[in-house]
Amino acid sequence: MKRDETTFLEGVHGSATSSKQGHTPGANGHMLASLDFTFNTKYDWKGAAKVIVDGQTVYMNVVMWSKGSDASKVRKRFFASYKLLPRTRPPEPAAAKK
Repeated sequence: MKRDETTFLEGVHGSATSSKQGHTPGANGHMLASLDFTFNTKYDWKGAAKVIVDGQTVYMNVVMWSKGSDASKVRKRFFASYKLLPRTRPPEPAAAKK
């Protein structure tokens, strides 16, 4: 997860202002490893991100705002709106059914 944080920060020319490992509820109620971090970019943006690891799948949610903005409500609402759903198998292609 730290590698995901580092790669993201390099991409946005940013630096972390906080970073904390924890757990996030998964689709079936089990807890998944997660990393929350906040950052500043050299282009006058601030942001917050959450990295979640579910087996071999990594999810990253990011919200950014201009440095002069008070984004605390938006940030809370954004992260509260994200929920992992159970995976479903896509339907088999019609050509494969023959």
